[in-house]
Amino acid sequence: MSQRNEKNEKKDEKKKVSRPWGPWLLAAILMVWAVLASIGTALYYDQATSYRKRVEELNSRLQEMMELKEGVEAQYASLRNKIVIVSVLLDYGNGTVERHENVILSNQKPTVFLALLSVASVEFKYYEGMGVWIESINGIKNSGATGQYWLWYLYKNGTFEIVWKAPDAYILNDGDIISYNYTKISF
Repeated sequence: MSQRNEKNEKKDEKKKVSRPWGPWLLAAILMVWAVLASIGTALYYDQATSYRKRVEELNSRLQEMMELKEGVEAQYASLRNKIVIVSVLLDYGNGTVERHENVILSNQKPTVFLALLSVASVEFKYYEGMGVWIESINGIKNSGATGQYWLWYLYKNGTFEIVWKAPDAYILNDGDIISYNYTKISF
């Protein structure tokens, strides 16, 4: 029996030795997992909070920008109602054409004459009952000898049409295109 007891004691010792390691190892693994999970959760929470604050800041800035945009648009609309924007061409009759686009005039009395004065050096005469007659533009004078005179045209329906009206008497509309041409005419 002593041999049997010895064998049983050895088995018991093996069981005693192997039993304590299993629960301790499992507990250690679970503890490491719990610590790592807690750290990961804390980092995730911190990052999520940081992102949430950043999104709130960006939303606030976007709202401010939208309010500024609305204010600028309102100011633009108010100013835009006070002006007329036209284009002026100067055709010197020798192949040289000057283009002046986005000429800004007050909407109080935006005449062809004011548009011309905005883009060129002009000599003119005023005739009572008839209005302004253009004598020269940028140093190029009317010439009775050659029959060349400065006449103005309005772009309508895809073509320039001569307008037999004094330039100070014709009121321009937004987007109009006028052309002063050094034109050969005969009376």
